[in-house]
Amino acid sequence: MNKHEVPDKPYELERVVSTRIKPETHKALRQVAAQRDCSVAAVFKDALAQYLVQYRECAA
Repeated sequence: MNKHEVPDKPYELERVVSTRIKPETHKALRQVAAQRDCSVAAVFKDALAQYLVQYRECAA
């Protein structure tokens, strides 16, 4: 399997993705997290999931 292929077997555990973001973006994430009373990670995961749904709809 090359690095661009998605494995058939789903991941059983969550995976860690590390990325660098601008301080302004992190501040905006913190503000949203505070408004929603959740973690920055939860906001980030929700936003990424929504992006992937939209991406799949556009790609279809």
